[in-house]
Amino acid sequence: MKNLLKIIGFGVTFLAFTLNASDFKYHPKDKKELIKLVQNQSINLGEIDTSKITDMSFLFANITKEDCGFAQAKDACLEVAKEHKIKQINLSLFGYNPIYIGDDKFDRKDFSGIDKWDTSRVTNMEGMFAQTENFNENISSWDVSNVENMESMFAGAKNFNQALNKWNVSKVKNMNAMFAGASSFNQSLNDWNVSNVETMTGIFEGASNFNQPLNKWNTSKLRKAIAMFSNAISFNQNINSWDVSNVETMTAMFQDAKSFNQPLDKWNTAKVMRMSGMFNRASNFNQKLSSWDTSKVTDMSFMFYGAKKFNQSINSWNVSRVESMEAMFYNASAFNKPLNKWNTTSLKNINYIFQNASSFNQNINTWDVSKIRKMDNVFYKAIAFNQPLDKWDTSKVVDMSFMFYGAKKFNQNINSWNVSKVENMASMFSEAISFNQPLNDWNVSSVKIMSQMFAGALKFNQALDKWDTSKVVDMSAMFYEAKSFSQNLNDWNTDKLEYKKDAFKLSAIENKPPVWLKGYIDKIDKKFKYYPKTWEELNKFANDESINLGDINTSKITNMKSLFLRTTRKDFSGIDKWDTSNVIDMSNMFAQTKNFNENISSWNVSKVENMAGMFSESISFNQPLNDWNVSSVKIMSQMFAGALKFNQALDKWDTSKVIKMDAMFANASSFNQNINSWDVSKVRDMRMMFNKASSFNQPLDKWDVSNVVKMDLIFANASSFRQNIDNWKVKDFEENDLFFMFHSSGLEKNLPKWSKNNLF
Repeated sequence: MKNLLKIIGFGVTFLAFTLNASDFKYHPKDKKELIKLVQNQSINLGEIDTSKITDMSFLFANITKEDCGFAQAKDACLEVAKEHKIKQINLSLFGYNPIYIGDDKFDRKDFSGIDKWDTSRVTNMEGMFAQTENFNENISSWDVSNVENMESMFAGAKNFNQALNKWNVSKVKNMNAMFAGASSFNQSLNDWNVSNVETMTGIFEGASNFNQPLNKWNTSKLRKAIAMFSNAISFNQNINSWDVSNVETMTAMFQDAKSFNQPLDKWNTAKVMRMSGMFNRASNFNQKLSSWDTSKVTDMSFMFYGAKKFNQSINSWNVSRVESMEAMFYNASAFNKPLNKWNTTSLKNINYIFQNASSFNQNINTWDVSKIRKMDNVFYKAIAFNQPLDKWDTSKVVDMSFMFYGAKKFNQNINSWNVSKVENMASMFSEAISFNQPLNDWNVSSVKIMSQMFAGALKFNQALDKWDTSKVVDMSAMFYEAKSFSQNLNDWNTDKLEYKKDAFKLSAIENKPPVWLKGYIDKIDKKFKYYPKTWEELNKFANDESINLGDINTSKITNMKSLFLRTTRKDFSGIDKWDTSNVIDMSNMFAQTKNFNENISSWNVSKVENMAGMFSESISFNQPLNDWNVSSVKIMSQMFAGALKFNQALDKWDTSKVIKMDAMFANASSFNQNINSWDVSKVRDMRMMFNKASSFNQPLDKWDVSNVVKMDLIFANASSFRQNIDNWKVKDFEENDLFFMFHSSGLEKNLPKWSKNNLF
């Protein structure tokens, strides 16, 4: 029944209608009931009374099964959804990026009637229309005056483009990713009261059509502006009046904002600590920034990467706290302003800083680089650069590879440099066609790699006879096409040399090489057939079924990440001989390999830091690994997740550095080994660690879990586990964090004493 109201004002009588509860067909009391209704395509949304609803988060979110990532997360999520008869489950409990998932793909077609909804009590609209490609209803009349969270509300709603300017958003604190990926949206929002918003991370990220004024916004409480206009390729509005005095991070704020070129010189950046990637590939940006207060900034890496037009004076900046300038001016092809006044005493990282900065030619000899360990690619193809660098303190540098590669004009004396710790000089002066300065005083006794060091350095012809090359392993193509080089190198110590192919090819001494080269038996011809130096090269060989893995020399490889991921390879013989002593990353190495079951217990994994997903869904693998030295490993997330047959002893493992063990044995249905001796004192994440590890029932009472902050679903569906863990010192979790922790486990009806909430 409708009530007729008489409203009198200014001598005019208006008639208005309000809806009673009796005017609706459905009356949900909470979000769970509302979800059931909106997922019924036959129900018109205008028939639903939403006056009692306070939470509409992810109500229509269309996150598909494929967004889950690893199958364990999907299976566990769907199982919980089915058993609890709800359509959407908080995936953050499972430790994966997508926040919600439907047990079936939910893609509502008809949103008519939603404009009539009573949203006056709603406080949370997070992700409400996320990924709903069919949504484009006029909801401008909604009362959102009590909403505090609008994070991801229209994220990925590609067709949404309706007016929202009349909304009262005065209570909203979180607008992260609100219009991210809403590629059609281009409506005025300038009248919004955003005075309480604290974080706008990614609010317009990928909103490729958005280009509306925002100059009236009160951003005085804003703290995070990460990726705010990232990939908002149309946006080009003046926001110089914004109060950013409380913003702490501007990371990637205008990344890929290809149209943006507005003044920002009035901004108060005094509290900003991170500016990494701020104008990354903002190809049109070229505004004055000299007035900025950068005194608290610690990270400027990739800041002007690909900002091809930027060429403004920033010499007055206080960079005394900046630790990283990695790739700061990479591909900033127009930039050529003085930087000599910069105080770089805190600087630790400058690799790639001027790579392809084709115009840059300024004196930076006064820079303090004494803390720098890596100088690889610093002036890579900086074709205009030719300034003195003799005052640089390079005493801590270990990597100078590609440092002056293609720096065509560089020809400065750097003979005084302390290079005593440098191990890698590969391609250091390659294609530096003007360089011809003395280097004979260099202490190169630590260098192991000199491959292509002077390749294509057409003018270089300096004495190097004093060099101590006793540790050099690789000189391949070292002087390739160094057409002027004719120096005597007969006294070089090459006892450890393994790679020398084309070392002097097309050089001036090609036909009169050093005596140690004549009759030299190349080790690589006898032991192995293949010598990959990069992950790409190794991947090509490793997944070629015609190549025996034992014929591959892996001694130079540091990264084996995802090497055999989903491989169809059947024969893994010879892999046990691989030299893995330099490998740092083995994450997902054998993930989803159906045929792998080789004994690799002899591998040297002492340098490996990441083993996440290494044997995930490697359904045939069951080989001993107990002798592995895993003392450097920090991440073991999903390491044996879905490794259905694996059941080997691991009690000797040193896990003292591990910080992540989430889903480590999830769905490892055979595993039942004693790991009570493990040192887990640094572990912070154990989400889903034994989820669906249906055989596991070993004591864990000696574990120190005092630093673990995430335990969601740790024993969910571990149906055999019945061990006493009452003595665990567990941090206070919120109720949501305990949700399903022991669901369908052996402890479901006998919860540990520290569990505050009996949720089942």
